[in-house]
Amino acid sequence: MGLIFWASHQPGGSLGIELPPGSDKLIHGGIFGVLGGLLALARLGPSPRAWVGWAAALCLAWGGLDELHQAFVPGRTPELLDLVADSVGGAVGALGMGRWIPGPQSAARN
Repeated sequence: MGLIFWASHQPGGSLGIELPPGSDKLIHGGIFGVLGGLLALARLGPSPRAWVGWAAALCLAWGGLDELHQAFVPGRTPELLDLVADSVGGAVGALGMGRWIPGPQSAARN
């Protein structure tokens, strides 16, 4: 989350990376996919379904705060489609990790 904040705080164009139009949505989705997976690993809640739900909700919230933050950074602008990419990436990452990590029942059987 700190790395996302740092990258969002860089003034527009200061990273020296020129991307094709629209490709930033894939980057948003990928980065938030990793975040969603890591948040699912935190096991926030009583069940794998709750872990995934909390992870996806936190990605949505962090993506919203990230876009709001960009409104105050020179050369950066908040975009609704970036928030959509953040949310979808976070949910996909959380779902993927939620299917991979064992739940409390399977861990108790081992």
